[in-house]
Amino acid sequence: MRDHHPNAARPGLDPNLAELHQAGLRPGASRFRFARAVVYPLTWRGIRSTAAGIAANLRRSGSWHRAAAVCVVLGAAYLIGGWPALVCGVLVPRLLLYPQLAWLSLINEHTWFAPEPRTGSPAWVEAGRCLRLYPTTGSWPPSPRLPGSPTATSTTTPTLLTLRCGGTTSPPSNANSTSRTSPQTAS
Repeated sequence: MRDHHPNAARPGLDPNLAELHQAGLRPGASRFRFARAVVYPLTWRGIRSTAAGIAANLRRSGSWHRAAAVCVVLGAAYLIGGWPALVCGVLVPRLLLYPQLAWLSLINEHTWFAPEPRTGSPAWVEAGRCLRLYPTTGSWPPSPRLPGSPTATSTTTPTLLTLRCGGTTSPPSNANSTSRTSPQTAS
C-alpha cells in the first residue's frame, strides 16, 4: 500500500498495476481474458500467489509473532470445530474469499479513472485519491459510491460523505490544488 498510493496508476511504479497486468487485465483485453482476470484469485495461479504472499510475510525476519498468531488461529479453529471449522472458518475465507473481495475492490476502485497527479502531504494526496475515481457522467461503477459497500475504502467513505453533505474538499494551505469533482457533480 505504501508504494501504491503515491504512485496510483503510474506504469512501472504502481505495484497494483503490475498485479493487474500479471492477471491479464491490460488495455485491449478480450471479454474472455477480462472475465478470467476478474476471478484471478480463485484460479490455481491466484491461490498460489496468495499462499506465496502469506508465506513471504511469515518468513520475514522478526516476524515470529505472525507465525505464532497463525498457529494460534489455526489451532483454535480446529479445537472449536474440528476440520470443518478450520477449512470453512479460516482457510477458505483467507485463501479464497478475502483475496477475491480485495481483488474486486482493486478492479472496481483503482482502475476506472485517469491518473491525476496531486502534490502535498501524504495525507492530502491520499485524501484526494477517491475524488478522481469517477467521471462526472455515467454511473459505472456505482458500488464504491455507496458508503459501507464492500468496495468503499476507509478513505472513500468519509470523503464521499463529506462531498454529499456539502463539506469542503479544498486543500490545506500548503498543498497544491488540482481539478477535482465538485460536490454537485459527484452524484
